[in-house]
Amino acid sequence: MADIQPTIALCHELLKPGGVFIFSTSCIARASMFLKWLLPIGGKLGLIPQAQIFDNDYLNGAMACAGFEIAMSESLNKTGRTGFLFAKK
Repeated sequence: MADIQPTIALCHELLKPGGVFIFSTSCIARASMFLKWLLPIGGKLGLIPQAQIFDNDYLNGAMACAGFEIAMSESLNKTGRTGFLFAKK
């Protein structure tokens, strides 16, 4: 998706009170420069889906900004490039 924050806000709006949002994604802000350069260009050319470059801290902040209570947030690998988040409305 081109911009993750409106999507997260919509998910919060659609959930019932007490609902949960489980999210896993690649956080490529720590990826190689080549990958950080290639993904946005490939997305703009329509060769691959659009990618937004962010890290786990940005994702947690976007979730909190939308009104979610973060119950758990972890990196699923040593590189910190795969985030897993469990949040409640």
